[in-house]
Order: sequence, then C-alpha cells, then structure tokens
Amino acid sequence: MLPLEGSSALPSAPPRPGIPAVGEVVAGRYRITGVLGEGGMGIVLAAEHATLGEPVAIKVMLAEAASSDEARERFLREARATARIHSDHVVRILDVGTTDRGAPFLVMERLVGQDLQQRLEEQGALPFAHVVPLILQACAGLAAAHAMKIVHRDVKTQNLFVTRRNDGSEQVKVLDFGIAKAGMVSSSSLDKSLTNTAASFGTPTHMSPEQVRSSKDVDARADVWAIGVVTYELLSGRLPFDGTSAAGVLAAVIADDPAPLPPAVPAPLAAVVRRCLEKDANRRWPSVAALARALAPFAPGSRALVAEILRIGGDAGGAPPARARRWARDGRVLVAIGAFGLALGAIVVVAVAGTRRPEPAAGAVAAEVRPAPTVGAATERATAAASAATDRPGAPTATPAASAAPHAVEATTSTVSRAIPTPTAAPRRPRVPDPTADRE
Repeated sequence: MLPLEGSSALPSAPPRPGIPAVGEVVAGRYRITGVLGEGGMGIVLAAEHATLGEPVAIKVMLAEAASSDEARERFLREARATARIHSDHVVRILDVGTTDRGAPFLVMERLVGQDLQQRLEEQGALPFAHVVPLILQACAGLAAAHAMKIVHRDVKTQNLFVTRRNDGSEQVKVLDFGIAKAGMVSSSSLDKSLTNTAASFGTPTHMSPEQVRSSKDVDARADVWAIGVVTYELLSGRLPFDGTSAAGVLAAVIADDPAPLPPAVPAPLAAVVRRCLEKDANRRWPSVAALARALAPFAPGSRALVAEILRIGGDAGGAPPARARRWARDGRVLVAIGAFGLALGAIVVVAVAGTRRPEPAAGAVAAEVRPAPTVGAATERATAAASAATDRPGAPTATPAASAAPHAVEATTSTVSRAIPTPTAAPRRPRVPDPTADRE
C-alpha cells in the first residue's frame, strides 16, 4: 500500500464497511478526498488537513483485519516503529488514532511518484548507474531503522518509493514497516504472536533463508539479503529466486544459487550483489553500512550519502570497531618492540664475536704460559750453583766456565726443544738392497 498521489487515486470509489467515505472528516482534522491504494490489511486514503490544507495519506485498517487483536497490535506497531525513525529516506508518520467506527488509522506524508516495482514494469532492467544511487538511498533509510534496533523484514520493490525533492532530484523512501521487528518493543509476546500469520510472514521472493526458517529470529542481515534481491531485480529485470508457487520460491531461496547477472553489470558490482545473497548470514555484508561502502565506487555522486550512512549505522565491513582498532594498534606496538629487541640482540652478538681472540694451537699454549728459559739465564744459574759447591769445605775446585757452562747449555737446549715442538719428519722408506751388489 502506497501513500501515493497521482493517477491511482480513485475519488469516486464506493465506500467500504468501516472505511471513511470521500468528504468525511476523520478525527475532526482530516478530510477524505480519494483512495490511493488497498492491501490485505487496510486501505490508503488521500486526505488533507481540514485547517492547514496539507495533503496527507491515511492508512485505515479494513474491518475484517481489525477484528483480530493481533492484527490491530501489528498495525499499531507499524505506527510506533515508523514514528521513531527519523530519516529523509523513511516515510514520515504524522498522527495515529481510531475512527468513529473503531478502525485504527495512521496518518503519513503523502508522496508523489512511483515505487520501484512500477518503474521496473515500465522500463525493465535499469543501468547500474541508475540503480546504485537508488539502492544507497534505501540503505540510508534502513540504516536509520537498524540504529533504532528495528528490522524491516519486508523490503521489496513495492516498499521503496521514488519521489522528487524540490530541486527535482530523486528521493527514495522506505515504506510499510508493518511486519518490522522492533528490538525495543516492550512486549516480547507481541513478536511471537504476530509472526504466526501469513500476512506478517514476509514476501517469499524477498525473504532470507533464516527468515524462511523462523521469521522472528532475524537481524539486520535479513534486510541486507532483501536489498540484494531488489538490486538484482533492478539490474536484471528478473527475480534471483522464483517459482510457480510460494513453496517453490521458498525452496529456491533455501537451496538454489541465483543466475549470473547480465554482462552489462560490472563484475565487481555483481560480486557485491552476490555477497548480499549468501545463504549463510555470517558470509553476507554484516550491515547496510558495509554494503553502502562496497557500493560507493559505483555511485561517485553519492559520497556524501555514503558518509552519512556510515555515520548512522557504523561500518562493520570497513572500519573495525574500537576494540578491534585498539587490538590492532597494540599488536603493531608489540611487533615493533619485538623487532627492536631482535635487532639489539643481533648487535650485541656481533660485538661480542668481534672482541673474542682466536684460540691458539695446543703447542703454542705451553710456550705462552711457561716460556722457555734463555741460554744466558741457564748459564747464570749453573755458575751460581758451582760457586756454592766450591765454597763448601772439602769440595773440589772447578772452573765455572769449564765445568758448569757445558751442562747449562745442554739443559737449556733440552728445555727449549721440549717447549717448541719440532716438525714431524716424513717416515723413511726401507732401503731396498741392490740385487747387483753381490755380483760385484
């Protein structure tokens, strides 16, 4: 259901039970001027503020849906969830209440334009230069919702509305948070009951595998999957997962791989879309912010928007969280300290090795520690000994130079020869007798 103003408005549509008729004033403030659209849960009426004259869209629950307490709760939850999201890329909720007939309603800004499904039907597959800026705007709206812990769970081309700003540029608005999962809703039983109905289950062609298994156990990555489906659809003109029945579609979502995108789509962009459609949520882009960063090179004119998305939702797939950055910084410090320590150790080892003297040979050690006495010193000691022997009574007289010196020289020569090793002579060959010697 679209808060749309244009050719789809039906001022002369017949009244429905419980639905305000054209010309009727709702809640004393909003005068009904026509019908904009209708869905399984409610109808969207064109209206204007009775005093201000401002055009608005009023979504009123159908009587058959309003008879269910859980459907009424779901309707009010859409109003609460959407009203908490403040983004230029999410439709604004202006008011909420109940008609005189007891039907819940919510008042939204009225948008002029078309949804992406209508554009796809009119134009077919779109060039990537046209698609990526639109998808980035959708990511901006979803990032704002995720920042409030709200998961849309029904992102599809019909819920992405393209309007125009005052300067004529296109603006995408995310619509219909009717089955959104609000992590901050006070009643946890509300989610459990609402996910039991087919109406709140989601659209099979755009549901992630984890949402197929359990629609209440999903997180923001389910919206990343759905945005991937939308992007694939806009680039190729077909759904990545399809079938002849809802069961067939869900089976394809669980088990099949999407067909390759057309050759006109750059391979890097195709890889970005393919990662959105990973069956395992842990292998998908972790957030719409990470997806926006990956899409940024294909939309150079959207740099400011991408920066805004990163600011709102954080960049889980690019800049690491503060703890990871701290760990990386500390790791670099430790590596630097370790490298410095290794370098210092190497310098010390080289310095010690340079001051170590080479070890001498075994024979040289004996000569260095106990130097052999010289010939002169041995002679002096021998002369002194001879003189002392002569001075004793009855000792025979001897001439030092004639008797002691020869012995001293002999002793000195023996000592020196023991201290300084002589080179080993080569072994002699045994002499072979000449056989001709006996003949002579």
